[in-house]
Amino acid sequence: MEETEARKLPDWIDAYLQYTKETEPPELYKLWVAIFIISSTLERRSWQYIWNQRLFPNMYIVLVGPPAARKGTAMSTARFFLEGVGCHIAAENTTREALIKRMEENGLSFLNPETNEQELFCAVSILSSELVVFFRKEDEHLMRSMCQWFDCENKFTYDTKGSGTNYLHNVWVNLLGAITPDLLQQAMPPEAIGGGFASRTIFVHGLEKSKSIAFPEMSDEEMKLGFTLLEDLQHMKNWVEGPFTMSETYKEFYTEWYKKNEEKPVFIDHLFQGYLGRRPVHIRKLSMICCASRGGGMTLEVEDIIRAETILVETEKEMTKVFSGYGKNDLADILPRLMQHIQRYRELSKDALYRFFYRDVSPPEFDQLLRTLAEIKYCKIISKKKGLFIIYDEEGAKENEKNMPMRTLPEDMNIFGKEE
Repeated sequence: MEETEARKLPDWIDAYLQYTKETEPPELYKLWVAIFIISSTLERRSWQYIWNQRLFPNMYIVLVGPPAARKGTAMSTARFFLEGVGCHIAAENTTREALIKRMEENGLSFLNPETNEQELFCAVSILSSELVVFFRKEDEHLMRSMCQWFDCENKFTYDTKGSGTNYLHNVWVNLLGAITPDLLQQAMPPEAIGGGFASRTIFVHGLEKSKSIAFPEMSDEEMKLGFTLLEDLQHMKNWVEGPFTMSETYKEFYTEWYKKNEEKPVFIDHLFQGYLGRRPVHIRKLSMICCASRGGGMTLEVEDIIRAETILVETEKEMTKVFSGYGKNDLADILPRLMQHIQRYRELSKDALYRFFYRDVSPPEFDQLLRTLAEIKYCKIISKKKGLFIIYDEEGAKENEKNMPMRTLPEDMNIFGKEE
């Protein structure tokens, strides 16, 4: 679509961070709220092709931090801007059925520049300052549906009690949630961690306020900037439509990044394996949002994906802390995984090995497991100049497997010996 008016701000995200500069939430919270606002504004009107499938710029973003981290404060500005441009916002205390009904009743349309025809779609943005309330354990189908909606299916099939099978066409769902680390386990069952919902979500970790302001007040300049942000957001909603195309430099950068993402993954934690698989999707969604932020039309440039990568890497530095202590397992459940790692790596330092298990066992428990495996000659613990190293004992492991397979031990059998 040809633009008939110009944007007023050189970059929407930068202007938003300036607008919220004198507020208390962590800077990463502010940044991702700005990303969510743009994403909600674009809705299902713009996309990027992956083969013959359309990839839309919707995102699932969850702010994680203690009660005093100002998660709700960060989210409150999102509601102001979304309401200002007429986005459909779901009720915070809602259900799967209510969300479906909301999308059914609020059908939208736009002129698809590829077909020159009106295209109908169902869109909703979810703002949940208490994510543990949103994902009730009794509403087990909601999280499963959220996983499906992330991919913006052309046809979503669902059953109702009264009218049988129904359909939603061209679904689009966006999420900005907030939760404390302690409540995360209540909001997300174990099967959602490592894959499913968690792999589709950007978890933004924050510990404390970025600054302390006793009497927050909006200046005249900030108020003026807020209205300018709203005007540019409306401009974005009116004119950013259709497919994004990729410049050659964008393609070259992404090709190299894609190889590096597979060869040198940013996480070794098993909980993030699903996320790593969807990381290319996240960066491509984010690059579309970065392009819209700078008013770059419908052409994705290398600067967009570089910025997307920078944002993602900065966020990922803190992401592992989100699940600290999550899913604490019994030692008997950890032992098979530990044996697999020792067999796979053959030799590695004790510290390096512990990085795979720090979330599940304490250092004393980890030492206990290693002593057990050394006693049954599954591995050797060798002291070197750089510290203790764990070496796989192939002959001992084979003999042990033949005489006493660890997998068949009774659950009530004490395989750890006497406590020291």
